[in-house]
Amino acid sequence: MSRVLAPDGPAIVVGSKRGEGASDDRAALRKLATAVFSTVLRVGFGLHVSDTHGIKAMRREAVEPFARACHSGQDLFDTELILRVERAGLHTSEIPVGVTELRRHVRRS
Repeated sequence: MSRVLAPDGPAIVVGSKRGEGASDDRAALRKLATAVFSTVLRVGFGLHVSDTHGIKAMRREAVEPFARACHSGQDLFDTELILRVERAGLHTSEIPVGVTELRRHVRRS
């Protein structure tokens, strides 16, 4: 695997629960909501990564100006930031992650 955080590498690396090799054991409704949101972002906005929420690594010097320009609150900040970075022509990438639901009130199906 290439060094994803190399100085000439991606500006943002997303830990994706939807990417190839990822595992996601959340409830079906939560997976569906994520799939719909991701599809809207990909089709409607041209997003290149399969997920915008969750853990990320960023090259601060490349990303900070875009973070300061974001207007969205905490729920959509990540999405706006990644869209701004990609639209500026900077590269983004993703790595697969495993997600385990910790919320007790959510039933798995």
